[in-house]
Amino acid sequence: MICVILVEPESSDNIGAVARAMKNMGLADLRLILPPKDFKRKAKKMAMSAQGTLRRARVFKDLKSASKDLQFLIGTTRRLGKKRGYSLEFSEALYKLLSSGLKSGIVFGKESKGLANSDLSLCDAVVTIPSSSKYPSLNLAQAVMIFAFELFFKSSQAKAGRPAPALVSKARIHNILQWMHEALTVLKYHPEVIQRIQVTFSNLLKRAGLEEPEAQMFTGLFQRIHQQKSIGTRFLFKKRNLVPFGAPCYNFPHE
Repeated sequence: MICVILVEPESSDNIGAVARAMKNMGLADLRLILPPKDFKRKAKKMAMSAQGTLRRARVFKDLKSASKDLQFLIGTTRRLGKKRGYSLEFSEALYKLLSSGLKSGIVFGKESKGLANSDLSLCDAVVTIPSSSKYPSLNLAQAVMIFAFELFFKSSQAKAGRPAPALVSKARIHNILQWMHEALTVLKYHPEVIQRIQVTFSNLLKRAGLEEPEAQMFTGLFQRIHQQKSIGTRFLFKKRNLVPFGAPCYNFPHE
């Protein structure tokens, strides 16, 4: 399953055109982050017969909440670089979306500025749609149509390798990263070092994903460190909204 996520779209007409492009190419899950007010009424003209896609579109406050049930997230950008995230070639991104079997999302930024670095940091990879260097900026609806068409056209040709592993959701990974932060804090790591470790670990997960047994192992590891080193854990649960120690975790052998 592949969904389309629009971050702060500025034009209701573009939202309608995106809905039509999605229906043309067999995509149905449209998610919007802070769209214009009354967008559904204003987008009807461009949506044409894709009124159902438009009507079912879900609205979220930010990309984190819009992607918490997804396992793989690709951000689109015209500009690449170290601060923009781990990049894939367009053909590689298509193949991964089609062959992985993961619940995935393709993220598109606002028409005037594209995606911010903070949004791209939540993506597992970033991709640029090939276009002329003389004028590489694409209209939002055109960019969605290119992606949707390529996915539709190549879907019959995509050949998966071994069965895709069942990866945990974004929400689960965010919780593990929170536990890592608490564990490193009680071990008295410097805040800048904690940040570097978390960025490195997060990038590793973006490349490889995390299966359930691995998630349980990391959760158990960080919880064990926290249990041994910290005081006042109940306060931290409420403050950080973490899964409590009673949640399923990897059982380490007792000494």
